[in-house]
Amino acid sequence: MDDAVKRPWISRLVSNAMNLQMDEPGGLNFGKGYLGIPRVGARINHSCTANAVFHFDPDTFNLSYTAMRDIKAGDQIYLSYVPATATRTHRRQGFGRYKFVCRCSACTDATQETDKLRLDFGLLIDSLPGHSAKLLSMAQAKASLPTIIQLKEALEKEGLDNEPRFMQVWFTLEMLYTNIQDVENAELCSKRGQAYLTFPAARALFKKMSFRVVT
Repeated sequence: MDDAVKRPWISRLVSNAMNLQMDEPGGLNFGKGYLGIPRVGARINHSCTANAVFHFDPDTFNLSYTAMRDIKAGDQIYLSYVPATATRTHRRQGFGRYKFVCRCSACTDATQETDKLRLDFGLLIDSLPGHSAKLLSMAQAKASLPTIIQLKEALEKEGLDNEPRFMQVWFTLEMLYTNIQDVENAELCSKRGQAYLTFPAARALFKKMSFRVVT
């Protein structure tokens, strides 16, 4: 088969294929590995503030899609084709194989601050009080709340609330609200955090966490 014949087929493969994670724990693999062309997923467009994620189950050989925030009827479903924690420059380099320029809000409104927020996402999550939050006094919990709420809002604005690890923000807030005896907000944060557990990769992550969920 000569190049002229192969080129259209290769272009379709590159444009529609998704990276598949074959190893456990399940999650996204944007490096070398296996590719698949799902019947539905190949039609889902990209956004750096995606509202859904996908998970490949090697045991059943199925792909599942999970909404990471509310999607109104008629709104488009988006997946992120590149790691959400990359800078705009690196994300655009990753789009090279797809031959398009992303014009989502995270790209058109990108600044040095938003790039840093994405790069530091993991460190920011790791810096949360975590399990020790429930050991804080009421005064300490009250003092910590504004900082955690500000972080939550900044990550949500950048669309990083679609990352499984974002659930740790909700569970930290749950504990802080519990410490100040704000039962209503503690229950709300608990529900929002538990909603992430519909995503297989988040469930795998949750098993490693030391958070106690109020039910």
